Amino acid sequence: MFLLSLGQAQCVPWTNQDVVDLIRSGLSSGVVSARLRAVPCVHFDLSVAALKGLRKQGVPPSVLITMIESQQRQDKADEAARTAAPAEPVPAVWSPAELDRAGRRALLSIEAWDETGKQISVRNGFWVTPEGLILSFGAVDASVHSLRVRSAEGDVFDQVAVVDVDPRRNLSVLRVKTSEMPALTVVPQGEITAGMPVALIEGVKGEAELLNGIAEAQVDASQVTGAGAGYHLIPVTIEGTQNPAPVPGRPVLNQQGQLIAIVSPYVWKGEPVVVPVEEIRGILRDRLGRMLARAWPAVPAAPIAPSASPDPMKLLQQARSVYVLDRTRSGLDARAENELNKKRRWQIVDDADQADLWLVVEASGKGWERTETLEVYDRQSHTLVWSGGDHVAPMRRSAVRRLIDRFLKAIPPAR
Repeated sequence: MFLLSLGQAQCVPWTNQDVVDLIRSGLSSGVVSARLRAVPCVHFDLSVAALKGLRKQGVPPSVLITMIESQQRQDKADEAARTAAPAEPVPAVWSPAELDRAGRRALLSIEAWDETGKQISVRNGFWVTPEGLILSFGAVDASVHSLRVRSAEGDVFDQVAVVDVDPRRNLSVLRVKTSEMPALTVVPQGEITAGMPVALIEGVKGEAELLNGIAEAQVDASQVTGAGAGYHLIPVTIEGTQNPAPVPGRPVLNQQGQLIAIVSPYVWKGEPVVVPVEEIRGILRDRLGRMLARAWPAVPAAPIAPSASPDPMKLLQQARSVYVLDRTRSGLDARAENELNKKRRWQIVDDADQADLWLVVEASGKGWERTETLEVYDRQSHTLVWSGGDHVAPMRRSAVRRLIDRFLKAIPPAR
């Protein structure tokens, strides 16, 4: 006999024998009936012969009635689920021309510039939301001073924000202020499986831009030269022998025109590998609303002289207001906010654009591995002026208060 938990992911129905086992274990009819009412799914045989057999095995009439009522409830729930949630239609298979057109319209060229106005790289990316969210291969690092985005349709965007960066997978999520862009649809669920036909979108124009391929079984990144470790990649066999190698940063679509991966620059056994969407779904969430996002300045028209890095301690001493960006469930409590206001006389404001400092509270891990971090940025220069982290033991509310204390003690008094 099994004991069914309401929290189980898979619901295993109770059968007649389970009820018999409960009765034989010595439980009263009231207890057995109460358990039956709490069971989320049942599958009883309520034929006349079966009920007579249960009665002969010592199952009381009150329990038999509860079994009948439970089965009736289950039947109604099953019927309601069938009528309320009709099966979603399977997306139609797109023609190669449709895949090519949709993929090429979403392609982007992303230019990176340093502080002197010199172009240092050109990356590939594509629209993933109509509102201007972009997925790009190549993490944005400190050498990048500004970005410029060019679309396949000729549009140019100079004001580019960095929403998120995944250094391990070497990916960046960017955003520009726009709407109604020809974005690709991210596959809602499912993974790339071995043998699945895929389409790799290559260029912005021309007829031979669509590369057809077959996905192979996933491999660990540690097996691929230069890819690092800690995630998975999918090798792809390109059909034909005359086709060029895929370009890193270009999208990979399934037969329904949905985004399922992004091309990487790595090669495994002579075949290109792609980063599946399951590995990047986390950073594809559009969290720009009240999150820390660097508003990169426009690309300078002429080279500019590099400026000296600002002194973090001087920035802290001059600050008068702070904006708290809480990415945890606990965040700053009243006591921590009072410490900021009392010890530094900082005003906590709700508008990020009006604050001198941004305090970013984050959490990672679970249980004994849970860690909370505090990062402090100067809003104007986007300089990271202080950072720290601490473990949070289970059953403890938060480590943020300790981090606030450490942060305040690190600031020397103003002269």
